[in-house]
Amino acid sequence: MHKRPSYFDPDIIGSEKNALGLYSTPTKTPKSSVTAAAPRPPSTPPPPLPKAALPVGWYAAADEATGKEYYYTAEGAVTWERPQ
Repeated sequence: MHKRPSYFDPDIIGSEKNALGLYSTPTKTPKSSVTAAAPRPPSTPPPPLPKAALPVGWYAAADEATGKEYYYTAEGAVTWERPQ
């Protein structure tokens, strides 16, 4: 007949008592087949995504004084913000 497990079974709770008189569960160190991987060098950040094409009729240029990009049209509209 099969033995029903019990919380008081020495096979489950262990047979050693600790300093408080409580049974301590035997600790077993797990055998691991996984080895530590070599540390990887820091990765470089991915390149920036290419900017979407400008709407038809808009052009981009760099400001000579600041190097900041600005946008203009042949009709004379100029803006610092990229047109949608």
